[in-house]
Amino acid sequence: MKSMTKADLKTCKLWLFDVDNTLIKDVEHPEPFDDALALVDGLRDHNKTLGILTNVGRLSSRHIHRAVVNAGFDFELEKTFSAGAAAAAYIYYRNPHARCFVISEGGATEDFILKGLHVAHNPPIDYVAVAADRGMTFEELNFATRMVSEGAELICVSGSRSYPGVYLGREDVFIGERS
Repeated sequence: MKSMTKADLKTCKLWLFDVDNTLIKDVEHPEPFDDALALVDGLRDHNKTLGILTNVGRLSSRHIHRAVVNAGFDFELEKTFSAGAAAAAYIYYRNPHARCFVISEGGATEDFILKGLHVAHNPPIDYVAVAADRGMTFEELNFATRMVSEGAELICVSGSRSYPGVYLGREDVFIGERS
């Protein structure tokens, strides 16, 4: 793969940033890293489009946006995408009337609802979306398993190689790099 040059960087119109350990320490401690504010301001001064695309799966895009704004960054909410928002968009553009069962601490559920998806807790279910949830119950897990066994598609929100889902594990090469 060819390395990017300074000239290549100048032609980039869209810049997407992760949040945790990239712009800020983490969402719970939104302290900006040295020079991160200056970098974002410099890109904005050069009329670059800026956005956030993060694998944070337990918090909503709104919550993540609030954290980066509180850290001093000027990002638009409409250009802030959590893992839950990405999963919701994935489902919405395949079936905008889908019935979804979401296991989440609330963030992914909020993103699904804001996207206009029907979050349901009874059959039939078209998609089961599993996000980080430290309070997940056996009842939720049992229902999710039953719905998948009856044909619902399983979506992993904020997956990893050990917790594969529709993104990682099947489509793990983005922008020319393995995720």
